[in-house]
Amino acid sequence: MKVLIIKLSSLGDVIHTLPAVNDLKQWGKTCEVSWVVEEAFAEIVSANANVDRVIPIALRRWRKSWLASFGEIRQFLKEIRAEHYDLIIDPQGLMKSALVASACRLSNKGLRVGYDKASIKEPLAAMFYDNKHPVARRQHAITRTRQLFAQAFGYSLDAGRRSDTPGVAVSATEIVNDRQLVDSGTHYGFVQSQVGEVTNSIMFLHGTTWASKHWPDAYWCELAQHIVSLGYTILLPQSNEVELARATQIEAYVDQQGSYSKAQASDQASQTKNGVRSNSTVKILPLSSLTEIFEMMKQCAGFVSVDTGLGHLACALERPLIGLYGSTDPSLTGPTGSMHRVLTSQALPCIPCMKKHCQYDQTLTEAFPPCFQAVTPVRVRDRLSELLDANKIIDTKGDLY
Repeated sequence: MKVLIIKLSSLGDVIHTLPAVNDLKQWGKTCEVSWVVEEAFAEIVSANANVDRVIPIALRRWRKSWLASFGEIRQFLKEIRAEHYDLIIDPQGLMKSALVASACRLSNKGLRVGYDKASIKEPLAAMFYDNKHPVARRQHAITRTRQLFAQAFGYSLDAGRRSDTPGVAVSATEIVNDRQLVDSGTHYGFVQSQVGEVTNSIMFLHGTTWASKHWPDAYWCELAQHIVSLGYTILLPQSNEVELARATQIEAYVDQQGSYSKAQASDQASQTKNGVRSNSTVKILPLSSLTEIFEMMKQCAGFVSVDTGLGHLACALERPLIGLYGSTDPSLTGPTGSMHRVLTSQALPCIPCMKKHCQYDQTLTEAFPPCFQAVTPVRVRDRLSELLDANKIIDTKGDLY
């Protein structure tokens, strides 16, 4: 059975789809799996044992100049139309992904499947599917995708009934809906041989797109000092000037054992642009590709992450991870699994606001965004220490999501 997955971006969304692909293998479905994905994430998907073929797409680059990209677009269309698929599944649920799905060819009895209009982010996209499946929206992204696959391929995630006929849906009532499904059944498909030797390093995944998702810089600095005092080395990836400045500020703070100046951090940042800068305990990584970062992540003992794609990628390694959530909802996209904890706060009625920018005045709060005030460095240190010691979650205080 030839299957084509249309999940283009972003990194977190791509990672959230991998457990559903792993389900196909677990349920004994004999599939040749192809996947259309943005070129920036193609190597990560290629590294997955359950994906046979990756077809890169460059929509993010093409839309900067459709005319200049015409030759590439024509070649891409030629490639995706060279094969006839028995099932094309679109877990993205956007017009752009639905249009890509419609451009691909089906076998004689092939089907295009996706969410129904009540379950999908962009309802018009459902018009392009032959089979449209209902999936409750207020669930974790991993759960939603796994439920879509289960209905499309005819099996039940609660180990109950199954159908051997592709495209014959298992009813939505037969699908497990609660968070236990995410925690107990999430496997991403990266084989053990792809995971390197673990070192005593902790990676801080501090960069993210929304201003409201950034943990306060001063908190990162204080946490770094705590982690170093526990005997760990800190790795700091950076992909732009803002992230480099923050990483250098953290390094300077640890160098001064608790005191730093932003001017000093700025001076050091200029020395880091062309390569790695490090002291014995804090290492600022050079500009790296996603694949290179993933290789470094495989050697880390644990992670501390804001809501960012790299944090979701770290989850796939099944290592201790602390997720820091304020403006976004961890019940929908947060880290899952026995080695992961999410720290959040209920101190403000607007949490989670799901907005890119905080409504509060930055000068009126001690820590900004204020939804992170209760997510203190000491609290993060303590929870990470527990995970590193035990490699499992035992929530005895009820302060974790």
